[in-house]
Amino acid sequence: MRRAWLVARREYVENVKTKAFLIGLLLTPVAIGLFAVLPNLLEKKVGPADVVVAVADGGNGILAALERKAEEYNARPDERPKIRLETHEAGPEDLAGLKERWTERVRGNELKSFLLLEPGIVEGKGGSSYHTIHAGLFEVPRTLSRWVNDVARESRMRARGIDQEDLAFVQKSVPLETQVIGREATPGLGAKGEALGAIFAPMAFVMLLFIGIMTVAQGCLTSLIEEKSNRIVEVVLASVSPFEFMTGKILGLGMVGFTLLGVWAAGGYVAAALGGVASFARPDNLGFLLAYFLLGFLLYAALYCALGSACNTLKEAQNLMGPVMLFLVLPLVLMVPISRDPNGVLATALTYFPFFTPFVMMNRLAASPRPGGIEILLSLFVLALAVALVMRVAGRIFRVGILMYGKPPRPAEILRWVRAR
Repeated sequence: MRRAWLVARREYVENVKTKAFLIGLLLTPVAIGLFAVLPNLLEKKVGPADVVVAVADGGNGILAALERKAEEYNARPDERPKIRLETHEAGPEDLAGLKERWTERVRGNELKSFLLLEPGIVEGKGGSSYHTIHAGLFEVPRTLSRWVNDVARESRMRARGIDQEDLAFVQKSVPLETQVIGREATPGLGAKGEALGAIFAPMAFVMLLFIGIMTVAQGCLTSLIEEKSNRIVEVVLASVSPFEFMTGKILGLGMVGFTLLGVWAAGGYVAAALGGVASFARPDNLGFLLAYFLLGFLLYAALYCALGSACNTLKEAQNLMGPVMLFLVLPLVLMVPISRDPNGVLATALTYFPFFTPFVMMNRLAASPRPGGIEILLSLFVLALAVALVMRVAGRIFRVGILMYGKPPRPAEILRWVRAR
């Protein structure tokens, strides 16, 4: 194994001293942070500051109450966009014609949104309809619906002779404080912040693991195909065995990924601590992140090395990468269902499928409640066993395919390589 370590050291040194490594080391966390923060910033700073909604009431007599609701809403400094109402009294027979005229104004960009209130809303017989070109402003129709329902409810209760003070007492809400058992609440974060943290913390760990494994493991594939096409491997294999060469490349690039992930994880924990949300980035989770990255990388790097040895060009390899990419992407698709029920049947079953294990377990470990210690050890054992098996199979493919040129092998031929002793 001494020669494998020499290959690993060369791979590590050649990668970490490049400018691309330093750029990836520094810019990837920045890009992830921007990806997480930028949509919210753009929504607050770039989105429309005001949304003007024309409202036509078909005889319900609730326009004044709706205007009061809008004034109270717009007085809050944290609400954006502000909703400005342009109210119009209309008879029941005028609503259809008004809808046609306002629709034409919307198409002509003279009007953005309008709300039609059918007669009988207070009596519980009529409905309402909202028309807009701002399809992405989901909060506007929700807010308008809440206002209309609140006003209709208040009107019905007044019609029954209920006093205004009694009405306010009946409608007084009961505060609900949410506490997650097993994790200390973060001061000042609030229930909404705790809920969002419980959702996004597992996503952050899974995405970090995905980026680390995908980028570095694919580096095995591209560098191997480049060395094979340049006939560098023929010179190297004069001094080391094919398995030593493959092991050295995997270990070297694995150390590169370990360095990247270690720096990113430490930086993420420091940022979480400074932001007062360190309870979502537990130190033991960072240790599990490195452990699952190491085993997950070895698993996928062995697959990529086997693919690279059997192909002559990157184009040929891309045709075989589909199933491997599917294994990488599917855990991302299942992040939200698993984080919502981390000890459910789906999460537990996928834990023991080795190609999903690193991502599923990091998702479960960052969620609440966490899996037990026996389950964690068992998942690591299953993953380590799969790594040993895949490395053995990949080594048999590598020793034959690395010196094969010309037409890419068929699946049946690769299967014969695996069976060969």
